[in-house]
Amino acid sequence: MKKIKTLSYILFVFVASVLFFATFTATLIWGKFSFEQALIHTNTTGVPKVLVYKMLAGALLPSLVLLSLASFYKKSRRIILLLSVIGLIWSAYKTSVVQYVLNNFQETEIYKNEYVYPLKTTFQFPAQKRNLIVLYMESFEDLPYLKEIEALPDGVSFDGFWQLPDSSYTISAMVQGFCAIPYIVKPAQNFESMQNFLSKAVCYPEILQNNGYETSFLKAFELDFTRTGTFLKLHGFNEAIGKETLDESYPTFVPKSSWGLADRDLYEIAKKKITDLSKQKKPFLFAMLTLDTHFPMEYLDEKCANQFHDERDVNICADQMAADFVRWIQGQDFYENTTVVVLGDHPSYLSEDENRQIFNRFFNMAPENLVKPHQWTTLDIAPTILNAIGVKMPENAFGLGRSIFAEKPTLLERYGKPLGREIRKSSPEYAHFEEKSIKNNPLYKPYPVWGENIVSAEKLSKFATFFKEVMGVFYLDTLSFTLPEVSTQTLILDFDFQIMFTAKDKKEIKIFANGTEIASKVYSAFEKQPFHIQAKIPANVVKDKKLLLEIKSDALGFTPVASGIGLINFSIDPD
Repeated sequence: MKKIKTLSYILFVFVASVLFFATFTATLIWGKFSFEQALIHTNTTGVPKVLVYKMLAGALLPSLVLLSLASFYKKSRRIILLLSVIGLIWSAYKTSVVQYVLNNFQETEIYKNEYVYPLKTTFQFPAQKRNLIVLYMESFEDLPYLKEIEALPDGVSFDGFWQLPDSSYTISAMVQGFCAIPYIVKPAQNFESMQNFLSKAVCYPEILQNNGYETSFLKAFELDFTRTGTFLKLHGFNEAIGKETLDESYPTFVPKSSWGLADRDLYEIAKKKITDLSKQKKPFLFAMLTLDTHFPMEYLDEKCANQFHDERDVNICADQMAADFVRWIQGQDFYENTTVVVLGDHPSYLSEDENRQIFNRFFNMAPENLVKPHQWTTLDIAPTILNAIGVKMPENAFGLGRSIFAEKPTLLERYGKPLGREIRKSSPEYAHFEEKSIKNNPLYKPYPVWGENIVSAEKLSKFATFFKEVMGVFYLDTLSFTLPEVSTQTLILDFDFQIMFTAKDKKEIKIFANGTEIASKVYSAFEKQPFHIQAKIPANVVKDKKLLLEIKSDALGFTPVASGIGLINFSIDPD
């Protein structure tokens, strides 16, 4: 019994100290850091290794020291135990974990009373639909020494911004800006849940897409980071380009940081994408997210001055490059019918002042819009942008957002700052957004040619709704293709793969083609990997050249990797 008590004590001290030092290190690296932010980062890749190493070192090394003290200095156990409890309480306070738990047990009627359903809304577009370019600038605030963008003609900005709680990281701010709802993070346990990113919510890119817009998104770092690619593909973007594709498609642009491409190179790629979009006979939405100002690994472009020797130089440089980009747009033939919006995704991590403003500037709006003074949040961006391109809607409302061009007050003006807590409480309406109605969201992109291996980040992004790279291997559970030609014969599926065994040493893998089981086998953790499968797909299974492959396992899995397979080689051939 004494040994059990000692082991329990040591285990508690170690766990408490790891949580304390991990929280302390995270706040040093990221500034304000919430439990929800930690949740989403546990199911993502793309965090620079140097930050991962800092987190591990900051959490484990001092914890091991404290563990040694707890083991050898028995007289200090009460003091160490008290410090461990205090550390846990501090960690819970700093990450707002108690508030997160309380929100799950409190209900709100704000969605029932205030949420305006986009699918039930009539959107009236102008006779000539306007193009829309949205430039999201990482952690970009409205600071007095930033003058370049504001000096450009034809632009207006809005004061009165207030940052909602738990929106200090990019994916949360983008969900609010695109969809006019908060992003309330839940632990994702398998590929199905990872593929359903608020699948029943409707965002303004979907409205544009459904009204004939060609839509494209560009970012410098990995789409899998915070599941950005999944969100974009589900909510209105025909094309989402990230580091995975950029590394292969633009090898001449060398990443300048651990995150991905520098802004100067990204702007050049953006110009090419926008030029291509403008040549189509359709209106377009192009959105992009910059990188250089991403704390804590800001990058000062080599062509910019190092005047202050701190983050101000990076911000001034970002301001200059963004202004050059907008000037380029203003000089193009399509600009006359194009609205440009420049937004900071969220304020910088470097300060917790509640009065900070995200940078915002609207250029060349539809002429009927007049700026009204409002107190507003990122929830109000969606209807404001729709108004800016000349779209009219009842009450100028979208989701929980209210247009800043409208006379009626925003929800922040009506509810005050308690709005931030109210929208994060539980509600059946919000739970509806999270319903897993999309088990698979097939992409059905053309398979290149018979027999070609499609295992690379760029190719898999065309055929897999979600995949996760671990140690150079791509784990997934769904692939969809449009085949090269109508096949009247049996197809041969041939691939090598790895399995990650977790709770048990055996795992059954079943392969389904358009719902028909074509292969099934039990694999053991003691067998040599990689495994190999060659399976026949009967001719009558493939219809209209569409092929949906599903890999199912009997693993419960606490991560997506546990319930999928890791592809190494994959090809399809006629028999």
